[in-house]
Amino acid sequence: MSYTGSPNRFTGRILGAHVPIQDSANRLLGLSLLVFVVGIGDTSVWDPFPVTQGLPELATATFTASGYLADAKSATETERKQVVIERDAFHRFVRLVESISVSEDRQTGPLVFAGGADSSTERLCSVRNAYRETVMNVSHFEDEYDENIRESLTLEFDDHLATVLLDGQQFSPLLKNTVILQTTAAKETREQLLDGIDDELTSLQNAQTRLREHEHAVERAMKPRRQLRTRSVPTLREYDAMLREEEDRCEQLLADRQHEIHRENRSYSRSSKPALQQYLYDALDVTYPVLATVTERIQDVRAQRRVIRETIANRR
Repeated sequence: MSYTGSPNRFTGRILGAHVPIQDSANRLLGLSLLVFVVGIGDTSVWDPFPVTQGLPELATATFTASGYLADAKSATETERKQVVIERDAFHRFVRLVESISVSEDRQTGPLVFAGGADSSTERLCSVRNAYRETVMNVSHFEDEYDENIRESLTLEFDDHLATVLLDGQQFSPLLKNTVILQTTAAKETREQLLDGIDDELTSLQNAQTRLREHEHAVERAMKPRRQLRTRSVPTLREYDAMLREEEDRCEQLLADRQHEIHRENRSYSRSSKPALQQYLYDALDVTYPVLATVTERIQDVRAQRRVIRETIANRR
């Protein structure tokens, strides 16, 4: 996906700002997520379902919410494939640059426009062609970036190097070394991003596994109102105990996930670039899919527990 920035467009992919607890784009959670995560142990301040509200299709809503995780996993896996392709493209480009000979001028000062067009201009042309055939030739380049070579070189490296490569006349040893160093840095940044993406994929899988561990018990306890009315009080209390345990597990999962998000981005808290989750899930309905999924599960569980308590009270 397109990410603009200099000297390297991908620096901000993992060097993100401290993750905000409140996702302003999260239409599902609103203020409830902020209140719950900040006051994780104080559940009395958050009541998304009034007592008078009828019971929704809770089991359906819970399992639909898990679709956030499936979408997040798909988006993350797709991004990983693209980053691997780009990393490999930069590797091929640096190898091609290494094979291109330099001019006889052993320039060691700042990069300049050297006069006297000679075979060195052909070498510069070879560098540009190598860039087009590798970095700009990845399968997703047009869809994700749609840039010309000047724009791409400027975003991947910097404006000065792009200008020298495109408008200069001499491929000096200094220029060659600079291209190799900056290309290597671009490749290494992709490798760092892959580490973050792999951590995110592991976190998504762990969250999905933890939510599924007790899915059958939760489904059994979250029955429509008409069925609850036929259950004995001891059975209803058993259901409520199951749901209370699930609520506690979800609260812990929510706290663990929030801790993971902060840990992933803590080292880069001074950067103004987006956090990893904002970068990966910008096109999804929610920026923090695990938090959204778990919070919806908690909402469902609390609503059902309220109905169970009401049913027990009406038996008295």
